[in-house]
Amino acid sequence: MNPSMNPSVEASQDPLHRFDRSAAGMAVVDAGGNVVRANQALCDLLGHDREALIGSGWQELHDAADRAGAVETLLNLRTAGTAVHQACRRLRRGDDRTAELLITTVPMAQEHGGGRAILVHLEQPPEGDGRGPGGPLGVRAARDATLAALGQRVLDGLELDPLMGEAVRSVADSLGVGHVAVLELRPGALVLRLRAAVGWDGDRLAQLLLGGPALAKLQSPETVGRPIMLPDLLGRAAATTLAADGVQTGAVATIRWGGEPVGVLAAYATTTSELGRDDLAFLQAMADLLAAGIDCWRSRARERRQAGEQEREQERAELVAALHEGPVQNFAVLSLRLEQARLHLAQGRLDATERLLAQLQEGMADQIAGLRRLLRDLRPDELDLEPARAPGGSGGRPAGPRHGRGNGADGDPLAAEASADPHDSATIPHAPLRMNLGRAGA
Repeated sequence: MNPSMNPSVEASQDPLHRFDRSAAGMAVVDAGGNVVRANQALCDLLGHDREALIGSGWQELHDAADRAGAVETLLNLRTAGTAVHQACRRLRRGDDRTAELLITTVPMAQEHGGGRAILVHLEQPPEGDGRGPGGPLGVRAARDATLAALGQRVLDGLELDPLMGEAVRSVADSLGVGHVAVLELRPGALVLRLRAAVGWDGDRLAQLLLGGPALAKLQSPETVGRPIMLPDLLGRAAATTLAADGVQTGAVATIRWGGEPVGVLAAYATTTSELGRDDLAFLQAMADLLAAGIDCWRSRARERRQAGEQEREQERAELVAALHEGPVQNFAVLSLRLEQARLHLAQGRLDATERLLAQLQEGMADQIAGLRRLLRDLRPDELDLEPARAPGGSGGRPAGPRHGRGNGADGDPLAAEASADPHDSATIPHAPLRMNLGRAGA
């Protein structure tokens, strides 16, 4: 995001680490009301060491008169699922003084069954108008807290499909536009695919985005970190056509991964309300967060693949060891029994000799069968060490468009995270799109 575009929204080189790098104080409070994370800005704001904050009760940090309100807010967020709550409250500093702060709380479901936590955003309100909830500072704080909470959830393991769903809902709620969508974009295929949406009925808009001028602008370096209003992107004539369909205002932010546009975050409204600079900055910040989420998912997929390869190598090593040690030891035992059979035969003990020969025959058959099983297990195709190559394709991927889930490692991570909702298969036109996120050497 271009910080000069909107100084009220803090730029971050890594959208996932907004929590740690924000100038506003932030904390994560668990379901029991205890602080489990705190950024440096909060330590500076309250004059406490991080060690003193971690594990402390959130309500205990408040002035005695405001503790009941703090507890009520936590309970409402945990039980009623309130999206964002704001209030001005007094907190105790390390020097026993109190500081009146604008406190924004955002619920954040912890991943992998970790329960429900709350992200708290604290900022010193300036004197004058707009210092409390609902004012310019309150709106900015709510958006900053929303982005930080999503970034923390991605780092904790939030996958792409739920991330996209949370992103469109947050943009719709914050901008008040009512119509938001994440669209996969592959310019070479001239196809868009709807991946997540709120109130979306924008087939006409999606078709216009695939037009030559609009597509060229979306691919242009000028759109890096800068969303485009629909009239500027599509031209006045196309904007007039959309207005006839009820689209009064809207904007598009590109989602870039590896320096290339791989999708768009589009929002439009059917009312006459305009999108301001702060609104556009939040739209782009959310698009940047989605791009960072793609990169994080790719890293996790690569780690899973490497872990799988290491596990298979370990299995292979164990099989080789079994092939070398087990049969050798067993054959040594059989050799001893063979010598015993020869000794019995020389002594004229025919029945004992016959019993030993029967045992030898059975043991040899078992050993041969075991060797065949080990041989079969050691074959690369049996261990699936490499993906099968499809006829007419390369790199293990079939030629032409793919249907269903992708492999997520060498190809299309968004496609591999396809959701089961009705929008998952919606395409414009009716050909499936896979966002091509693979790069040479990735």
